[in-house]
Amino acid sequence: MPRPTASLSTLTLLVSALGVGCGAEPTSRVVTSNPQASPAASTATTPSVDTKPFANPGGMWVPSQLDAHHETLKSAGLELDPKALTDPTTAPLGAVVSLGGCSASFVSPDGLIVTNHHCVTRMLQFVEVNSTPDQDVAQKGFHAKTRADEKWAGPTNRVFVTQSFKDVTKDVRAGLESLPNDRARYDKLEEREKALVAACEKDKPGVRCSLKSYFGGAQYLLIEQLELRDVRVVYAPPEGVGNFGGEIDNWRWPRHGGDFSFLRAYVGKDQKPADHAASNVPYKPPHYLRVASKPLADGDFVMVAGYPGRTNRLRTALEVREAVEWDFPRRIAAYEQAIAALEDLEKKQPKLSVKIQPTVGYLGNGLTRTKGLSEGLGKGGRRCSARERGPRAFGMDRRRNAAQSGFWRRDEQDHGPRRRTQENA
Repeated sequence: MPRPTASLSTLTLLVSALGVGCGAEPTSRVVTSNPQASPAASTATTPSVDTKPFANPGGMWVPSQLDAHHETLKSAGLELDPKALTDPTTAPLGAVVSLGGCSASFVSPDGLIVTNHHCVTRMLQFVEVNSTPDQDVAQKGFHAKTRADEKWAGPTNRVFVTQSFKDVTKDVRAGLESLPNDRARYDKLEEREKALVAACEKDKPGVRCSLKSYFGGAQYLLIEQLELRDVRVVYAPPEGVGNFGGEIDNWRWPRHGGDFSFLRAYVGKDQKPADHAASNVPYKPPHYLRVASKPLADGDFVMVAGYPGRTNRLRTALEVREAVEWDFPRRIAAYEQAIAALEDLEKKQPKLSVKIQPTVGYLGNGLTRTKGLSEGLGKGGRRCSARERGPRAFGMDRRRNAAQSGFWRRDEQDHGPRRRTQENA
């Protein structure tokens, strides 16, 4: 059973017009509260955690935080009522789904999904392996002219439709402080996670539940999602369009690639999740997005909703330094070694190219990202001192400053032993 992660399995919204600075975090209360929009939605509870809004107003939030930023969002250009964006299970955010590693959106009442081209490369690999050699869909792209032509993306691909959220912070954190050590707390967290997930999934075929940690373990959400198991490829542009610029342009802005593709989710005739079968029918999503009637203009407000893997915006200065000096160099070396080994294998066995290239692309994406982070934080970026990342950076008052000051001292003291453990591992 994996540990509760810091991944934002609730939708996260990024507002490109608002910036964040050194030592800043999203303005938010650690506690989130999702309105109950339907019988399937769960009413959030309030954890007994001392919550104080972070000082920085910008950039990235989970939906339930948006109503608190009504004036900020309106002044930035949002025309919708921010309250309409606080519940990910209702329109419009209810149309946004997870592919288990990528974000996507329903864009038709018949289960049509739009996502990124790089999110379907492994699906295209499966289609190609099960197609005639001359099709070469990974390079030439794919276009299903009819629904009968849509190709199954394989047994491991999923579409996750979020149905409810429940704040279980009290259930997860109760009594952890009294346990004797980190190992005991870890084991208790794992025990509680298994129990919560099992209870959530009981007597619910086709449903997957997960426990997610937010704000460094200050909040835990139990998330229930419908798991659609029959996913088919509808359209993918040629590699030269979908990945235009390759790794040279990757993680650069602006980028001019046609990084999009279309999928469709299928279910049984009763509209319940089912394994792949010719008799399955398109899923009828409760919400889907419509194409805008007019294009964006210069200065228009832009907000992006999705399911990112995780955010490290609450890292301390010491943790950032640890990443730059120890983690990033080793991660970069591992990426480079793996890519070199796979490319060497591809030269020796060209027929394996269709299987190797998606993995090389995945590793190359991680390599480019990690190099950029290392260069930005270690060279071009501003190095925040521990004081700047300490209590003052979080807008703590004197009482909370005094209460938390011991943490910052312990963080400094623990750094040396942690480094020695890493070096000797």
